[in-house]
Amino acid sequence: REQPAQSQAVTAANSVQRLEAAQTSVTQPAASQTAATQPTVTQPPITITFSGQSAREETFSAYSRNVLKDILRATGVSSCTITSTTRTPHDQARIFYQQLTGTLTAASYAASGEAVKTVGRSAIKQKKSRDEVIALMEAKIRTFKPISQVSKHLADPAVLNVFDVAPSSIPAKKRAAFVNAVNADARVNKFLHPGNSTDPVYHIEV
Repeated sequence: REQPAQSQAVTAANSVQRLEAAQTSVTQPAASQTAATQPTVTQPPITITFSGQSAREETFSAYSRNVLKDILRATGVSSCTITSTTRTPHDQARIFYQQLTGTLTAASYAASGEAVKTVGRSAIKQKKSRDEVIALMEAKIRTFKPISQVSKHLADPAVLNVFDVAPSSIPAKKRAAFVNAVNADARVNKFLHPGNSTDPVYHIEV
């Protein structure tokens, strides 16, 4: 017997739905399968090493580490060496002594820093010992409030991270790109380098 018209319509609709479902199962892979075919993008490893008496890794924040890693990736290099981070007053006085005696390349400082170096020069002329000269400069540093007036390396690392990157740790052909990458990073508060100051290193403040 022939089915009623309404029954035939329902049967036809069910057939269409089954056909569409079958086509969907064939042409659309499961979500897990689609995800599995997507390539995994991994960032190249970046190595940051610390070298020097005032290169304290513990004061180098995770935030600053990420900033420097991003700069290195933008430069196209995979490693660098930090030679100084947060300094103690004694560290800063020792560095001043090295600059005054020619064992470390001198750099220009603001008036407060130069005042400390003047104390050191006077003590050296008086033939005082190395330890005496450093002690006198350290005492002078402590007279400034805050002591970060003398050098930003003396700033509270919880507020301002200051670190020096050795230019020698950046390939010569990549140094211009490194400078450009630092200048382009809005998270960098201040950047001194041999191209814009007497600073012999890449001095970065975050």
